[in-house]
Amino acid sequence: MSDFSTLLIPVALSPQQLVALQACQGDLRILLPDQGLEVAARIYRVNPGFDTQTREILVDITLTEPLVDQRGGLRAIPMLRDCRLPPAW
Repeated sequence: MSDFSTLLIPVALSPQQLVALQACQGDLRILLPDQGLEVAARIYRVNPGFDTQTREILVDITLTEPLVDQRGGLRAIPMLRDCRLPPAW
């Protein structure tokens, strides 16, 4: 049986972006524009492989605050607050 209680936001990151995200994880927020919400988030899982053409690593981000309306298909925009990131961002 599948577990649909956790909302996952998949993102593809360069190795430098992943290092920066891991260093600033306490500042990670997710903007849900259709709900008008901004919620705290964290890295849920980092795929050990990478895309051989783009060299990007797949990362799943999850919310640390529950949503009232949990459903798929939500637009989500990852954001970092008060954190210095490499120029690639």
